[in-house]
Amino acid sequence: MRQSERLASVGVLAAGVAHEIGNKLNPMGFVVHNLKKRIEKGKELDTEQLEVLTRSIQNCSTIIEKLRALAHPEQQQPDKPVNLNEVARDVTMLLGAQSKSRGVTVNSELAEDLPMIQGVHSDLVQVVINLVLNAREAVIAADKKEKQVDLITRVDGSGRAVVEVRDNGVGMSSDVQARIFEPFFTTKGMNTGGGEGGTGLGLYICYGILSRHGVEPEIESIEGEGTRFVLSFPLNGEETHEPNA
Repeated sequence: MRQSERLASVGVLAAGVAHEIGNKLNPMGFVVHNLKKRIEKGKELDTEQLEVLTRSIQNCSTIIEKLRALAHPEQQQPDKPVNLNEVARDVTMLLGAQSKSRGVTVNSELAEDLPMIQGVHSDLVQVVINLVLNAREAVIAADKKEKQVDLITRVDGSGRAVVEVRDNGVGMSSDVQARIFEPFFTTKGMNTGGGEGGTGLGLYICYGILSRHGVEPEIESIEGEGTRFVLSFPLNGEETHEPNA
């Protein structure tokens, strides 16, 4: 690889790390603010929020560790059993109250007896946070009376664990859908709700994470009606092939 290409790759990675940590720090700050208000009012601390905050700090540390993993790939986190319901709960706890303050309701519908999948919990939280943030911005841009984002887990007909993020926002054109996972592609400024940060890196990074988990994200979107992202995770032991980037 030429030196110029190496520098370009480092630049993309650095921007992506800054973007992802920023996505986590924003809702973490909101949780800290809520906890501070409870202390000032003499109320008991919400232990669940404290636990989520602790995990989020650990997630930020994990993102930073990915920089070191480039030089030492043998040190990357190994796959472990992951409960996607716990992933969904973490995201709802981090973004639920903050979204409500912006007039958006984040609903969660979690399936019972959801099969465990193999993966990295913090990476999957990162993915779902991005999807919910994008959905939230799409709903706000639509300026509808009821602003709603649904975070759903279910089991499909093949027994796979599935995560869905669904909104009633502005939707996306077929052209936008075809490019949504490209690096630096963003719909910010186009009033399509394609990303809160506007860097065009959030979904690009998410696609890489999902590829490593053997997931090809499905998108269903109708302009003016909303968007649905579907993530279907392979069963343990199921042969998978990473999607082509």
